[in-house]
Amino acid sequence: MNYVVIANKYSSELQKIRQSADRQIAFVSDDDCEWNLFTDVARAEEFADSGSAVDFACLDATMQNGIGLCEKMRKNNMSAFLLLVADITLSPTEYIRPTIMPGGLLLRPFTDTQLDATMRSGWLSIRNNTADNSEVFSFVSKNEHISIPYNRIAYFEAREKKVFLNTGNREYAVYDTIDNLETSLPENFLRCHRSFIVNRALISNICISASYIEMESGACVPLSRSYKSVFKENRK
Repeated sequence: MNYVVIANKYSSELQKIRQSADRQIAFVSDDDCEWNLFTDVARAEEFADSGSAVDFACLDATMQNGIGLCEKMRKNNMSAFLLLVADITLSPTEYIRPTIMPGGLLLRPFTDTQLDATMRSGWLSIRNNTADNSEVFSFVSKNEHISIPYNRIAYFEAREKKVFLNTGNREYAVYDTIDNLETSLPENFLRCHRSFIVNRALISNICISASYIEMESGACVPLSRSYKSVFKENRK
């Protein structure tokens, strides 16, 4: 599944961008798309705060508080590809900043050819990034086959007699056990508790004395006494 967000103050331009995205996605992916379309910046901000997964976002930086929307989308979706729409009334210093990190830019007025070329470049970048981290965790959730690159998985949690995969902004139920995952996952995944396995690459802080691990997403995962020695040896 490809998760796509388009926010644009002009409904006609929004539909044109969506049609272009639909055409270009077909060149790089056979997966279906979940489309989230907004002409209202407040609703787009609510979506950005919802924790929903985003692979590709095309955001109109000239919307009222459009820069704030871009920053919020980036903060909550660090791995998403952000394509910005701007014009000459907006200084590049407003949107070329570390808190946004756009992957592409469309300057109005743009042609259909320019739109398609920029859109394809963005989706090729997503495909290549996935290929660079080619190993993925594949599973079935709610009758849908899903594949998530290991580098996007923050942790696995066992609760309510189920196992949940957490990416930092979304979780999925996985039909497996923590014990089995401990032996089958890549070596970068470490057991830290009888109910948790974490991705060492996405740890931001290990607090041995307080018995917790802080992930880059802000989530805190418990660290059991029996696993503390493992994390003392595996600090970044």
